[in-house]
Amino acid sequence: SGSPSTFSTDQNPRALLLNPSADVAYLLREDSSGNSLQVLDVDPSTGALSDSNGFFDAGDSPIDLVLSRDSLDLYVIDANNSQITHYDVSTSGALAFGASENLSFEPTDLALSRTGAELYVSHSEEDLVSTLAVSSSDGSVTVVNWTRVFDAAQAVAAIGGSGALTQTATFVLAPDQSGLSRFEVDETGALDLDETLTNAEALIGGDSAVDYVNGLLFTSGQDSTNQDVVASYAFNPLTGETTLVDDFIGSLDEDANFDRVETGRSGRFFYVLDAGNFSADPRVFGAVRAYGYSSAGEVTQTPLDTESIGLGAENMTMHPAGRFLYSVNSFGDTVQWYEVNESDGTLGGGGTSTPGRSGSGVGRPLDLVVHPNGRFAYVSLEDDSEVVRYVVDDDGSLDNLSRFN
Repeated sequence: SGSPSTFSTDQNPRALLLNPSADVAYLLREDSSGNSLQVLDVDPSTGALSDSNGFFDAGDSPIDLVLSRDSLDLYVIDANNSQITHYDVSTSGALAFGASENLSFEPTDLALSRTGAELYVSHSEEDLVSTLAVSSSDGSVTVVNWTRVFDAAQAVAAIGGSGALTQTATFVLAPDQSGLSRFEVDETGALDLDETLTNAEALIGGDSAVDYVNGLLFTSGQDSTNQDVVASYAFNPLTGETTLVDDFIGSLDEDANFDRVETGRSGRFFYVLDAGNFSADPRVFGAVRAYGYSSAGEVTQTPLDTESIGLGAENMTMHPAGRFLYSVNSFGDTVQWYEVNESDGTLGGGGTSTPGRSGSGVGRPLDLVVHPNGRFAYVSLEDDSEVVRYVVDDDGSLDNLSRFN
């Protein structure tokens, strides 16, 4: 079990996005030849990727992309050229170049507002996040303004990827050095810092996840003394009212590194990815830690379960059905999965796949994307310059498929 079907990308893949309205996918690659955005066919019965409508020039360093709510517009940010490019998307998923907009500052991540009327871009310079208005007539974008934040490199450096900014209908919440910052979305779609809730275990960076049913927000990250912390907040996504419920030291292990957080589907458990301090000691393995919580947001300060994972954990993904949890371990060259026990929150069963071509430590998997139908999973490999495809079995395992180029 665990051998993938492979699609060669020729250059380092950076991001893969599936179009939910058509059987196509969009792949970003590092490529200075003008072939940095590729359109791929997705076989709806097997999930296989194949060449489709060719290549587009999205700059030599495209790093993130999003689709509009109606899947008729695609936006790509290019770090080196400080640009955002708009593409028109046909009903078949094919692309046509729209226009590029200068962002003035180097972008780090991209996110679409919940209404779809704005795009938010974080920047690596000047502690800024910019707001762009999206035209309802043709999908084109216009820079509205820039908002200064407390620490852009930590608080908003992963808007699209890790979910450091949590969007609601009218507010954006961010865990950072100052605690929990709340930004209000004004009538132009721009972000205004509304309030900062400071607490003793204020997070530096970290990640956040929301339980909308119970009206709770969970965060994990490090405090100013590099201790790993967990916090929960009660909040109203309509009014933005946010109140700290619990915060505590999640780990006293100096090799721990709380990174990402995912909520379960039962409304009773959440999971924290502990990436381990790989930069300090390459022998350190990461872990997934399960916590329980009440409907009021009180958290079990001792993990319900802790499962060891591979070296260099990069990402953690919950299957759309909520029954399986996947960890992508870059330097271990593995993808691990666990069954989620919805009764007690523990993790069991599962297994490991090695997606790299030449064995452990070679492929460098960075991310795992599950198709919305839950049947297929795609893993991007930095060193192998490939995207690999798995079929997801009924038990969550990644099925054994033959390779193809």
